[in-house]
Amino acid sequence: WKKEAAARGLSEYPTTPDCLPHYMDAKNREMLTRQRVLSEVEIHSRMEIILDNYSKTLRIEADTMVDMVRQEILPALSAFSASLADQALKKKALLADLDCAYENTTTRRLSSLIDGIAAGMEDLSRALADVNRPGRFQDVVTESVTVRDSLRPRMEALRALCDEAETITPRNQWPFPTYGDLMFSVR
Repeated sequence: WKKEAAARGLSEYPTTPDCLPHYMDAKNREMLTRQRVLSEVEIHSRMEIILDNYSKTLRIEADTMVDMVRQEILPALSAFSASLADQALKKKALLADLDCAYENTTTRRLSSLIDGIAAGMEDLSRALADVNRPGRFQDVVTESVTVRDSLRPRMEALRALCDEAETITPRNQWPFPTYGDLMFSVR
């Protein structure tokens, strides 16, 4: 689509803070006021309301993500990792020459993911506290861009780690419905 849009001379704005300020472009203001769709004040107000909503929604999503990771995902991963380690120890106690390759490899991978997820959660939590500082922003455009640039990349990185952890955690130990559950089961 990006190539097609460029070939047609169309703009391509990937996020709300990228496109909404263009409400205020002279050609857009002129067209909307000439057609009596919106007044200048209404155009500006609409832009500010949408950008404010974007910033608030992203903050809520980031806060929810931190809570989900802290209260559900990390404890579940830690418990599964501990159960794997216990299984390996029990097997070794019974038969000392066993490799316990699955338990060892999975425990090692989970431990690495747990550390990455915990670090990502703390990084997101700090970024969220920073964008939530009172008086931090002078205008809604700057706020929405800062919120986007500060929170979205951290959320995407944390999501990738959690998605990977989900693929190696048994369904009965993962705290949320899996994608398969959401797509293919009706209860």
